Amino acid sequence: MEYKLLMVFKDELYDEAKRLVPICYDQKDLLNCSFEKLHNNLNKKYEKFEVTFHLILTGLCILKNEGKDYLNEKVNYKELIDHHLRVINGKKEKDNEDLYEATKIISEDIIKNREKYKKESLYTLIPKLSKKYITFHNDSFDWECIVMLLEQNLKEQGFNLESTNLSDLKKI
Repeated sequence: MEYKLLMVFKDELYDEAKRLVPICYDQKDLLNCSFEKLHNNLNKKYEKFEVTFHLILTGLCILKNEGKDYLNEKVNYKELIDHHLRVINGKKEKDNEDLYEATKIISEDIIKNREKYKKESLYTLIPKLSKKYITFHNDSFDWECIVMLLEQNLKEQGFNLESTNLSDLKKI
């Protein structure tokens, strides 16, 4: 399946959310999740993605409350990729916002400055570069779409990234 980098990226988010479930679970809360505890215990590496964690963690805490095995909850990647492609293409058609072109520019920057970025992760770098290169609204959802498109852009330029750490960027 294509979009392996997106899968690695999303799985890492889910693993962090699963780590937080026992810390943030609150049976007295309607959504079974303390967002204050989430904010205080979220790994700083993921702080720009806190809104994403509100969604993921809430779902996992609800599963825990229902007695289901939240630790083995998996992402439906076919559904996720189809949804992201609809959003990416919809932005281009409806609003003339081109995440394909933005991702190409971002991947060129990553390659050009790979020594400078080697201590960064996609969770810290993509928000910075999106702010630098994208004039339209961008948020953690846009950033996830960029990660989805990034793998192909890097390959087209002769590079591969199989983790979220930029130190792993390799010339093919």
